[in-house]
Amino acid sequence: MSRMSTDTLPRERPPMDPRGPVMDESPVGVVAAVWRYKWSSAAIVIAAVLLSIGAALVVAPDAQATATIALSTPGATSVLAPGIQGDASLARYTAQRSGFVTSDAVLADVAQQLGRTDITQLRNDLSATPSSTSNTIVITASAPSGAEAVRLAGFATEASPTETKKDVQRLTDASVASIDQSAANVRNAAAGSAAAQGSAASTLSQLAVNASDIRTSSALFGDGVDYVIAPRADAVTEASLPIKEIGVGFILGLVIAATVAWLRANPRRTHA
Repeated sequence: MSRMSTDTLPRERPPMDPRGPVMDESPVGVVAAVWRYKWSSAAIVIAAVLLSIGAALVVAPDAQATATIALSTPGATSVLAPGIQGDASLARYTAQRSGFVTSDAVLADVAQQLGRTDITQLRNDLSATPSSTSNTIVITASAPSGAEAVRLAGFATEASPTETKKDVQRLTDASVASIDQSAANVRNAAAGSAAAQGSAASTLSQLAVNASDIRTSSALFGDGVDYVIAPRADAVTEASLPIKEIGVGFILGLVIAATVAWLRANPRRTHA
């Protein structure tokens, strides 16, 4: 047989790598990975910013308007708060009237003015803070808009003195009625006795003076308000653009986007 030429022999192929084709093992950097998946990375960052803004708006406080009521100091014969003397008793009285602002009577009046029936929600939307150094009360109203907050604070400022005046009139009538009943009892006890009638005359005179003092004191006290500082639309506190939350969302989104992009660009390293 003739010897075959070496040029005609089939060339031997190199053995195949059982792991598959040889790939470039050099890792892709974070910046390069982000640029490779720039659109999906941008979507992640935008989504994180939008979520941060949404969360900030959910927990953001409503618009707030404030008004101030300065109380008149009750007289010694006041039916509402008799015996107010000194700073300590005045502070207690101011705190008591502060609580009255969110009472059912006042809130019912406010609800009627606003055409609402949700007294419980109104109580949550209104707060009254007494001053520790003076006889003033600061009323704060919260609402979704500044105009609504101003209206709510204004109606509360009007309703509290109105209901206070009603209470003063009711207590005055009750006190005078009690004095009249005492006078009637004195007259009945003194009937038929000249000596008793002489003593009763002095008692009846004093009772009449007491009734007159109560009426006079109540008339001077009126609604118990010295002056009012009404809520102003230009002083409303409203939630501003959540710049801080936007920054946090951007940074968080950027970190998440960079991590996802790097993992996608280096799949072999994640399974090493």
